[in-house]
Amino acid sequence: MLQSRRHLLKTALAASASMAAPAPLFATRITAPTAVSITRWRGDPFARGSYSYLAKGAQSAQRADLARAIGPLFFAGEATSSDHPATVHGALLSGLRAARELRASGYARVAVIGAGIAGLAAAADLTRAGRAITVIEARPRIGGRIDTTMLGGAAIDRGASWIHGTAGNPLTALARRQGAELRVTDWDAYPYFDRNGAPYAARRLPRAARQVEISHSFGADPGNLSRRAYTEGAAFAGDDATFTAGYASLLPAFAGDYDIRTNRPVRRIDWSPTGGVTLTLKGGTAAFDAALITVPLGVLKSSDISFAPALSKDKETAIADLGMGHLSKVFLRFETPFWDPSLHGFGYLGDDPTRFLSWINIAQTNDAPILMAFHGGRAADALERHSDADITAAAMDVLRSIWA
Repeated sequence: MLQSRRHLLKTALAASASMAAPAPLFATRITAPTAVSITRWRGDPFARGSYSYLAKGAQSAQRADLARAIGPLFFAGEATSSDHPATVHGALLSGLRAARELRASGYARVAVIGAGIAGLAAAADLTRAGRAITVIEARPRIGGRIDTTMLGGAAIDRGASWIHGTAGNPLTALARRQGAELRVTDWDAYPYFDRNGAPYAARRLPRAARQVEISHSFGADPGNLSRRAYTEGAAFAGDDATFTAGYASLLPAFAGDYDIRTNRPVRRIDWSPTGGVTLTLKGGTAAFDAALITVPLGVLKSSDISFAPALSKDKETAIADLGMGHLSKVFLRFETPFWDPSLHGFGYLGDDPTRFLSWINIAQTNDAPILMAFHGGRAADALERHSDADITAAAMDVLRSIWA
């Protein structure tokens, strides 16, 4: 969801000599960052990771098992999308799919658990259909894994970043209606440098680096992936694009006449196969005719929400078998850029390719002098155990190796 899989294929298969740019002569002196933001999605109790993946031993059909309604319980979210898993547009379409299912049911009072894009899209749709909707969100904000914040006055996306494939993507049309400015990412403007700052001119990246690129795309190491993970789902054509004002630019599109309650983590869901749901949440209990559950797969896997009676066996198996990946981001804002500002990103082939291999130039999104580094899978989990100060120091060592 956070990094283009087309970028994965491009960088993992070849790093041609044409991609390697000479070290710039105009680089300014490297200074300490003026602001830092580091994500910690694995430790986030309301996410437990970044996005789902097809783990070894899992089947794509288990996403449909996860999506299938049982009694008054309905399910949505990117992990339930068989066509577009691990993407924002997959989450959006899953919310609209669940809303259609609920419209076809006789349930009038519905709780939507989770105010990510799947939950908000469903809530807006159901409200227009005359249903009484209450959105219940554990966080103090809406958006879920869409997490736009400000760093030194510039918008950064700590969660979802790209529209993956702008041609025919429902997010593209949504952005147009919202007047949200998009900027295309040029993955060809992405050279690699070695630990001495010299351009890497070989036609193929080292195998270890290709493996790391895979972990960035799926949020999981290759050894944890099903072979079918690489071909799962469908992709939209066109470019990848980011939002100059952040992904949260889309959220006003889902405003509606529904009640929304934030800071209300749900702990238990009691339900009857014949209808009726009682939620135990922070602040007490609440009763509804039905519930749409849109929390991330990681939350379902953690058992932070209990169900009485238990979910169906096929659904429990799907939750256990599907994987929840982790992609971390390290944002560093500087006074002025010391890197080539024309690059959309660059790679670092140091002694340990799992550390700070991939960098994105956020200036190409919003003109701010910000760099962002990725870590995926086990490397992301390991990084999260370190302090912000240690992570920043390690990142600066890498940048000095390339650009000093």
